[in-house]
Amino acid sequence: MKYSKLFIILFLFAEISSMAQAQTSKFQLIWDANREPNISHYLVFRDTLPNPEQLIATVNYPSTEFIDTTVVAGILYYYRLKAVNTLDSMSAFSETIQGGIPRMRLPDSLNTQTISSGSFINIDIGRYTYDPDNSSDELQWGISGAVNVITRFIGNAIIQILAPTYWQGRETLFLSVRDSDDFSAVDSITIIVDGASELVNNNAISAFPVPFRPAIHTLSSGINFVNLPPQSTLKIFNELGEPVFTRENLANTFTWTTDSYNGRLVSSGIYIYHINNTAGQRLASGKLVIIR
Repeated sequence: MKYSKLFIILFLFAEISSMAQAQTSKFQLIWDANREPNISHYLVFRDTLPNPEQLIATVNYPSTEFIDTTVVAGILYYYRLKAVNTLDSMSAFSETIQGGIPRMRLPDSLNTQTISSGSFINIDIGRYTYDPDNSSDELQWGISGAVNVITRFIGNAIIQILAPTYWQGRETLFLSVRDSDDFSAVDSITIIVDGASELVNNNAISAFPVPFRPAIHTLSSGINFVNLPPQSTLKIFNELGEPVFTRENLANTFTWTTDSYNGRLVSSGIYIYHINNTAGQRLASGKLVIIR
């Protein structure tokens, strides 16, 4: 007896995880029914190598789907089928399909991060993500859950987390990655903002104008810092956390002319400033914006 060739299509079965993000945890295989009138069942084969021959399931006719709940993220799986009739005659193998779920797993050292008010951290989550059948260029990254902290991507997979000035607390952020097959993985990170030991509350210190637009603010040569205590140190960083300017022994007022260490004007963008006293305590921190 001849059998029609089988064709199978792999669909995503997404299960909502406790982190309120879609985490792919199952594969659903759906195929066209064999045309022979006396089909008894289908045999499902799976392996981590092409042309799988390891039997993992028997699906009784007329069902034409199977849900694989034993898949592991980061592993590429191959599937194919055979049809069996009531006389125990088997068809040839179907076409082979493949699929893999991306894996995202932050190390324990990154699961909880403590930063001070007004400061920020950058995390390259691409370093901790692996997809068995998609390149990093085919992955889409996401972050959610922020209420008070500010989050943004400053690279393909680099997230920046900024703690507002004078805010302290704890937030859990949810990181996600989705591949071109719409399979996804998630992880989480807890941010603790605790500036009590570093930030000396001094609301009198301020910086203006923010944002600074040189074309509009023609009466100002830069960004002005006022009410600086004696012997203050000003440090300014770009959005990658790299220092671009430092000035020590300040008092009362100071105008940053938006120049960097090399004397050139910095480009448009977001910058972070820290003002410390001689004991190294943080007096003030904040965000600067330059629009040229």
